[in-house]
Amino acid sequence: MKVCAIAVISAAMLTGLTACGGGSGGRSAAGATPPVIPSPPAVLSRQIDRMGRAGVNTALVSPLKAAGPRGVDRDNYNAAPRASWGTFKNNIRASLAVYDGLDTICGNQVLANTADTTPARYDSLANALTDDRIYLNAASGSCRQYLAVELNATGLVANNDCGGRTPNYDTIDVTYTALTNNLVLPVGDGVNSDTFLHDENIFPFLAEHVAPPAVPAIAARQVDRMGRAGVNTALVSPLKAAGPRGVDRDAYNAAPQSNWGSFKDNIRASLAVYDGLDTMCGNQILANNADTTPVRYDGLANALTDDRIYLNSGSGSCTQYLGVELNATGLVPNNDCGGRTPNYDSIDVTYTALGSTLAAPLGDNVNSDNVVHSTTAFPFLANPIP
Repeated sequence: MKVCAIAVISAAMLTGLTACGGGSGGRSAAGATPPVIPSPPAVLSRQIDRMGRAGVNTALVSPLKAAGPRGVDRDNYNAAPRASWGTFKNNIRASLAVYDGLDTICGNQVLANTADTTPARYDSLANALTDDRIYLNAASGSCRQYLAVELNATGLVANNDCGGRTPNYDTIDVTYTALTNNLVLPVGDGVNSDTFLHDENIFPFLAEHVAPPAVPAIAARQVDRMGRAGVNTALVSPLKAAGPRGVDRDAYNAAPQSNWGSFKDNIRASLAVYDGLDTMCGNQILANNADTTPVRYDGLANALTDDRIYLNSGSGSCTQYLGVELNATGLVPNNDCGGRTPNYDSIDVTYTALGSTLAAPLGDNVNSDNVVHSTTAFPFLANPIP
């Protein structure tokens, strides 16, 4: 209402100023030129975005496609008129099947039909989400629950809340929870709220203004990358003098993924050195003892040159650094999620893999940080030490 009132007053003021010209060719009685009203902005000939339920497009439309095709599908989703929303049902339904298994239990997603083992199992939720708009119970005076109208209509959470969506709702957590289970186990993104509360009564519902910090300068090139612990520092030119060694390691850090393979020979030569540290050549993991040439170390060199962390998102157990890689190579069969948390003694795993068959643990004598880091709340920091 305040916005409308301002618009009416402004129009009246502008009308009055324009009407004061008399016979002076549009000038006021005082000779001043009336304010110029800017032309309205050009209206685009097509729809480029739409806002409905949080995360439906970004989480469910082609999430496993490559960036280019994924972007095309999501742009099409945003541009689609309501009459075409249903064409995205199969795309969304396929994604629902993936999210249903994230807690390692298939069939406990909200509205999933466990009696159906075909993709139609996810039809109910796919239909509900394809109708991507917010429903509001205008007869209710209580507004505390995001998607309350939808939850009540489907019988999932009986309530009389107005529903809707305010800037203070943790909408992404509600979406993630509904996609992965039957609302019993909350699933979130680790961000519980904005830094400040937003006004829920006065449009445009902004929070108190806070001056943003200065944007740090962006480097013109990649200066570092983080994959498996110790690969660069232990295996890239370890026997060279400090200057040339630093040049090689900087080049390793700056290399794009398409150029990672150029470091294979460098890494392979270092593997031969580490293989002999326990006085037994050939017992390094993945070493091919039938080959006495440098090719003996190709298996591990290829694995380490692909310097990125692999994660088994279908596993609910996360206790083993490099769990996916160890399982894939048959070295340590397991169903661990793998990955890397700040609490893993990752350097010891690296040294052990480089020096032997994993039978004799090797380490740096630093078993852990002096505090335990969070493994659930980003950015996974430990409590400060007094």
